[in-house]
Amino acid sequence: ENSLPFEDFVAQVSSLWEGVMSVNCSVSASARESIDSSNALQASLSEVVRESITNAVFHGGATAAEIRIERRLGGTLRLRVEDNGGGPEQVLTFGLGAQLFDTVTLNWKLAREGDTTVLIADFATQLSAFSASNQHKGQY
Repeated sequence: ENSLPFEDFVAQVSSLWEGVMSVNCSVSASARESIDSSNALQASLSEVVRESITNAVFHGGATAAEIRIERRLGGTLRLRVEDNGGGPEQVLTFGLGAQLFDTVTLNWKLAREGDTTVLIADFATQLSAFSASNQHKGQY
């Protein structure tokens, strides 16, 4: 399966929302290596980014978003999307977006940090799967 390279996807999202929201993205070198090596990971990240940006605009009235992706200890990838919107409703109603996040991430959280709405989502990578499978060796 040939998916749009993640960098091109982010450029496309930024272009789509031009005039409504500014979108900036930074990806660490180690995270880029993991993303570039897995079409499935690229697709999962792309869908979560698309949903989070759409929600930030439509539900929070955001005009700016910052996307950061880093590889964490153990090999998982952490996506952090910060926006300047009003944040989620006091009582969250979970719909298809939440189901998507539950399906393609290891875990995720949406919260307010001061005046910023933050989505944090962790993704499995080939490296994290290898690390997890080796954690139990010799412990029996």
